[in-house]
Amino acid sequence: MKIQMNTILLLCVLVILFIEIVGGAVCHGCDSVRPDDSCAKQPFECTIDHLWQYCYIRKVAKLGTTVQIVKGCTSYCQAEYRVIKVFSFNTWCCTTDYCNSMRVLK
Repeated sequence: MKIQMNTILLLCVLVILFIEIVGGAVCHGCDSVRPDDSCAKQPFECTIDHLWQYCYIRKVAKLGTTVQIVKGCTSYCQAEYRVIKVFSFNTWCCTTDYCNSMRVLK
């Protein structure tokens, strides 16, 4: 009986480790996105897991002209559109592979 319990416990631990390794969706990451969706700085990928739960893309515009686009992973995301004086702020959130591409802005 003790050997069976040890075997079951070992299997449970292996399943949990497998789930952690496999992870969730993969997101685009870039701190400075160009209008053609290329990254002005070093692009990266991040994976949705227990820490990072959302892919996001955030766009800041001044008088209708885009001044900054950032995308990556985050633990909290609330889709929003906000205007403060001459600036507008758009945030999109999603949870599937590469869902935070630039096509969401078009």
